[in-house]
Order: sequence, then structure tokens, then C-alpha cells
Amino acid sequence: MMIALAKTSTGLSASQLAFYATAATVIPVLLLALAVRGAPARVISHIAGVEHLTKRSAGVTKLIALALLTLIVTGEILALTALKNDRVASGTLTFVLLALVVAVLAVLFDVIGRVFSQIDELIGDATTANAGSDSEQPEQNPGDPAA
Repeated sequence: MMIALAKTSTGLSASQLAFYATAATVIPVLLLALAVRGAPARVISHIAGVEHLTKRSAGVTKLIALALLTLIVTGEILALTALKNDRVASGTLTFVLLALVVAVLAVLFDVIGRVFSQIDELIGDATTANAGSDSEQPEQNPGDPAA
């Protein structure tokens, strides 16, 4: 009777295995959050502080968003490759970590941008309501007999 022994890994340590497994799980979730929340180009416009995009700035914004998405997806592919091959190439850890940080920051900037947009809308609505209530009340002259 032969007992199959688990393959002993000489490649990734337990901590490396945990890191790449976590990265391979978290990165797609963050990409999904970005896709559900809206276009990544809008996230870049929040980061750049550009409210109304001109044709040129919209093109640059889309190019930066594409570069960041490429970085994030490449980090995911490298994490999955490290898990599959049970070894890592030089610089893989840094690249995957950078991809994770960029993905987290993109989601964070999107959330913060939306919160500030909602606050601006609330302040604008309150200002408009106050200005509208002041203009709706007719001014009365104390000497006016209609008053």
C-alpha cells in the first residue's frame, strides 16, 4: 500500500504563498469595485482635480487610466503565475505590491471623490434653497398701506 505524500515546495515560503494568494484574490475584487462604481477615467479625473474635461485632458486622463489598469492587471497575472509555478522572478514582489497599492488608492480616491461630490451638492442645494427663500419674500415698505 502506497501513501501519496504531499509535494514539498522548495519555491515559495509560506508567507510568500499567503501574500500571492491574497493578492490574487484582492486585486480582482478591487477591479470589480472600480468597474461597478464607474469608469476608471473618472477616478483619474478626481485625482487630477479636473471637473470638466476638455478633449485633450480627457485623452490624457484615459491614457493614464489605461496605464494604471495595465499595471493592476499585470500585477494580478504575476501573482497568479507565482502561485502556479511555485516560484517568483526577480521584481515580482515589488510589482504585485505596487499593483495592490494602486488598486486600493484608485478605489479610495473614487469613494472620496464621490463623498466630496455629494457634500458639494448638499451645500449647493442648501445655498440655493436659502437664496430662493430670501428672493421669494416680497420686501414691504413700512409706509406702504398694503402692508
